[in-house]
Amino acid sequence: RYLKNTMKRATSRLRSSTSFLRSSTSLGPGAPPAGARLKQRRNALSAASRRLFVFVSHQWLSGSHPDPDGVQFSVMMDAIKARAAAEAVPMHEVFVWVDYTCIPQANPVSQMLAIESLQVYVSLCDAFIAVAPKAVHHTTQKPCDVSTYMRRGWCRFEGLAALCTGKPIALATAASSGVVEESMVANDIVD
Repeated sequence: RYLKNTMKRATSRLRSSTSFLRSSTSLGPGAPPAGARLKQRRNALSAASRRLFVFVSHQWLSGSHPDPDGVQFSVMMDAIKARAAAEAVPMHEVFVWVDYTCIPQANPVSQMLAIESLQVYVSLCDAFIAVAPKAVHHTTQKPCDVSTYMRRGWCRFEGLAALCTGKPIALATAASSGVVEESMVANDIVD
């Protein structure tokens, strides 16, 4: 109850504006662009117009890039398509929030303000997808999967924010399959 009340108060404190990517035009093959390059693409949409907004949570697979080999990207896209189909929303009406693209990467002050607003961004979304396929971390060469995702502080924070706001949670572990719905994820986040 204390955590839920704390998160509820925190969701009213937006420290930085954000944008969402239109899934059908912004999320082509390969990893999404960094936030610094996003304005050049002009594919961002304000959260003011709504259809289906999805928050994507993932662990970074290197020290400098979240998904150097695009391993998580295909899993993310399959999970987004599955959520859109479940909600009967066409892909061009799906908007995605993912940290590397939606948080400014080049300006440390803007980056920190955006990070301090993560729980608000989660509350703005209709669904939360945790992407945790089997992969190898480029920097450490250690395996990454659901268990390492669940041990990451940022991932747990994002998941807790979703739990406290009552968002549907899906855990995507493999491309074209492996989408696990809410109960297992909720138990793992809280444990």
